Amino acid sequence: MRSIAPGRTVRFKHASGGWPEARLLVAVAWIGAAIAAGSAHGNPATAVPKPVAIGLANAIELALQNNPEVKAAQSDFDMAAAQQDKAAAGHWPTLRAQAGLTEYRRNQRLYPASSPGEPAVVSHHLAGGDVLLSVPLYTGGRVSGNVDAAELAEDSARHTGQWTKTDLVFQVTRAYYSILAQRQFIAALATSEAAIMEHIDRLVALVEERKAAPLDRQRMQVRLAALKQHRVQEEAALRVQTLSLLSLLGVSKNGFSIELVGELGRPMMKLQNFSETLVQEALWRRADCRALRASVRAQERRTDVSRAGHYPQLLVQGSYGFRWGLWPSEQPDGASALADVGQVGLYVDVPLFEGGRVNAEIREQQARLSSLREKLRQVELRVRLEVEAAVLDFQSAMERVALSETTIAQATEAFRVETEKYTVGKSTVSDVLSAQSDLLDTEASRARALADANIAAAALARAQGAEP
Repeated sequence: MRSIAPGRTVRFKHASGGWPEARLLVAVAWIGAAIAAGSAHGNPATAVPKPVAIGLANAIELALQNNPEVKAAQSDFDMAAAQQDKAAAGHWPTLRAQAGLTEYRRNQRLYPASSPGEPAVVSHHLAGGDVLLSVPLYTGGRVSGNVDAAELAEDSARHTGQWTKTDLVFQVTRAYYSILAQRQFIAALATSEAAIMEHIDRLVALVEERKAAPLDRQRMQVRLAALKQHRVQEEAALRVQTLSLLSLLGVSKNGFSIELVGELGRPMMKLQNFSETLVQEALWRRADCRALRASVRAQERRTDVSRAGHYPQLLVQGSYGFRWGLWPSEQPDGASALADVGQVGLYVDVPLFEGGRVNAEIREQQARLSSLREKLRQVELRVRLEVEAAVLDFQSAMERVALSETTIAQATEAFRVETEKYTVGKSTVSDVLSAQSDLLDTEASRARALADANIAAAALARAQGAEP
């Protein structure tokens, strides 16, 4: 089956079309200025600013710029890059300078004798300085293994950052459509309140004409109070959802407020059936799978490096410096208390016994490798589940949208008919309230189905690894 295109159409567009670029840039710039102002001044402004209207594309752009997890992922990548540079430095020679003053118990020669009986400067106090050079010739694979592991760790950190952005786009998209659905449901509640109030006004006249019982008006008033309480509850939930979105955007509520724009329309993604091809493409494309595969390969190299602890090392070391005998007890005529010294040598470092440290290191690295492999297997199983679940959710939501669109007109007409029948005395107040409740449920179901369809489309794009 053909792969679904990266989810730009799902995340950045909806049925009513995208935002103009100019409005997007203005909104993002305004919010960025508000963030800067809020961070520069500790106390929030007393004047409540006008809400900034942003669409889905604006929200995603702002989240990618300000979300703490995205910034933390970038810092993790920078850290991995620095570790890669540190590991690569193991290939290079090291050059250091040392200086010191040594106090000896017994007199020492300023420098070793070159022939028997050679006179020398002798002192208890020797000062000196050296430039030390060390060149690694063979390390048993320690340096190359560390470099490979660091490069793979850097690759893993890069993919982890990409997946953080992909998941953030989905979280923002889900919050955006949930808010639109919640707002539409609140509007439906307000419409129901208005309809009930209009019916109560009619009941007043009918009760005066003794064409309706006073109890009917009381039942309508009870229904109106219940609708108001429900609306207040849902408005509080809407505020919580807005705060959650602001948290994803990486901004606080103090200093400015936002107002989401956009219509809750059908997603533009085409309906697809689950297949093994979708899973294999997701396993190949998803950044979290790539990150774990790179981590597994990096751990394999670290395990090899730990085994290299049993191998010898070969290096060249040399030094050149000066020695100065302070207050010499012996100093032949014409001999200077300051002399230069130097040496160079080829050394072999063979580990013979280290108390089991190397074997313990090998076991530790092997255990970490086994753990990472199981985590990779778990992620691969989760990818299959997420892809299949997203396809089923998308299909189910689209079917619910189609059903709700056919029933909402019927529920509207039924409520109108029951209201008119009650006015002429051919229906009961229970029938009117039942029809009104059915209409409200139908409108809520349609809003929820449209939101679920858009969220499922975004979830499918995320499950397939679509990059932001």
